[in-house]
Amino acid sequence: MLFNKNILLFLGEFIFFPYICHRNFYQTKLMRILCSLLFSLTLVSPLMAQDSDTLTTRYKVLSKGNIFITGNNILSRQEGKNNPNTPFNDLVGGTKLNDSQNMQYIDIDKDKKTFSSSSAGVSLPKNSRILFAGLYWAATYPFELGESSGGKIVVKDDKRESVEEVLLKLPKEKYVPIKGEFVFDGSTDSRYMGKNAPYVMFADVTKLLQDAKRKDGEYTVANVRAAGGAIEGGSCGGWTLVIAYENPQEPLRKIDIKDGFLSVKGSKNISFTNYKIPSIKEAFPRLVGGVLDADFNQGENKLGIFSEKVGFYAETKTRSVKNFFNSSITYLEDYVKERKPNSKNTLGFDIFSIVVPNYDFEVFPVGNEYLRVNFSSTTDTYYAFLLGLAINTEENTTLRDAEVDKLLGKKPAIKPQTTVTGQATTTPQGQVAATQGKTTTTPIQSGQNVTTPQGQVAATQGKTTTTPVQGGQNTTTPQGQVAATQPTAGVPDNVRKINAENVKKGFYLILGVYSNKQNADKYIFGLRQKGMRAEGSFLYPAKNLHYAYAAYVTDYETALKKQREINSAKSQNPELQKVKDVWILIVE
Repeated sequence: MLFNKNILLFLGEFIFFPYICHRNFYQTKLMRILCSLLFSLTLVSPLMAQDSDTLTTRYKVLSKGNIFITGNNILSRQEGKNNPNTPFNDLVGGTKLNDSQNMQYIDIDKDKKTFSSSSAGVSLPKNSRILFAGLYWAATYPFELGESSGGKIVVKDDKRESVEEVLLKLPKEKYVPIKGEFVFDGSTDSRYMGKNAPYVMFADVTKLLQDAKRKDGEYTVANVRAAGGAIEGGSCGGWTLVIAYENPQEPLRKIDIKDGFLSVKGSKNISFTNYKIPSIKEAFPRLVGGVLDADFNQGENKLGIFSEKVGFYAETKTRSVKNFFNSSITYLEDYVKERKPNSKNTLGFDIFSIVVPNYDFEVFPVGNEYLRVNFSSTTDTYYAFLLGLAINTEENTTLRDAEVDKLLGKKPAIKPQTTVTGQATTTPQGQVAATQGKTTTTPIQSGQNVTTPQGQVAATQGKTTTTPVQGGQNTTTPQGQVAATQPTAGVPDNVRKINAENVKKGFYLILGVYSNKQNADKYIFGLRQKGMRAEGSFLYPAKNLHYAYAAYVTDYETALKKQREINSAKSQNPELQKVKDVWILIVE
């Protein structure tokens, strides 16, 4: 990593608090109000923009280990004898951008069943154990094919196929289908509809990689959808695999992987907190990320890294300080060569992995517990969808995120609710406390519906339930969920059950029920951007209902535990306190 000490002249009193508190804080507060209003309107009209301009934690852990990232682009130029499979290495001034190229699918696997494919290598340190593996694919995709004619874009094929499923081939194995969830869908967002319609998909492939015979080697991803030819702003796309791993030879680190959709024109900040740099030598954090549609050599775009006191703008031998996001896939100082094709210019798709310099603890001193990543652009607009950090930390570090409280210099006080005789109360930990010596009857009339906060209607069981509540026993909430202060061996009769052959059997923590998948996905996305766990949705064909869920588990005891954890975390987040508690659904 090339390190310019002159940039360390940024002082915290000059850049951090005035910048955040004066400029961003009030703007962000206003924007949150506006975005909240717009988000509520999306439930009525799909034409309104999503509240999507942030990255939130997908996975975090304290472990002796590190973070690894790889991937490849899925589109490249078609020009004369140079087809998309031929590496594109033009890096001189005046090089054609993806905006002015005939962009077509890369397809390296010689498999007639795939229309796009590219590969990249994975190499983890010996004796590593995979803790988390996330597969992302992202592209601009308003339609299948466009053409530039007379300075205008002419649509040649207006179809837009499903982007939710791709194929993944592990080393020395066959393709397996991978179904993802939307992180962002620009085809439903008014800012991008009729334009470049970017999307980001995510799939948790942790178990697949953990069970694989070979972890290291060539990974191939196929059938990623993107626009061919030419579109407004340029067509681009690719896939990214990020891995958090444990290794006994590594120092203890906090690993935090965030995703979302951050549209960058101007300046945007993402924060990492709740770690503490220990008093050891050479504590150099690793920062990784993925960016879509950052053009090579078009204006200035920078990656800033700041602690509370000082900071700098990153640069490497392959990424200049003024054009950090330059359509390349790099590891530390060099291009990643273990790819097919191994283009140096990936035409609008970026993956980076850098080590943050911290010589003599100059940037991150002993005890430091705050890191701010700044994305900026003067001309081009690009989209950051992935950001991961692995940073040395002390043993007693908490995993709780509190970026806002950190900025404000305070911690929220959690006050228990007032106890009402004969009712269940919520403790500071979000658990339900059982009442004593009372029998509570909750009538639910046949055919009666429960309306969610988003105006969708979820059908109830259609019967009246009487639940005796004794000291230490279970209670039933108005949503029909079962909460317990102590795990039970059996599943109570009043826990809702459905039969669905096409759905994975087990226990789901339900966020809401929708008649429209688009509304379910938007609700999930909105919750995730506010910091709440929301894994995905599934269709219940018998009722044509889409169940949005926070988590899936295989047993009732774990479901109760997860329910308490999710509802507790929700109750501590001011943006989520009005959201209904999750409830348990059994799919048989």
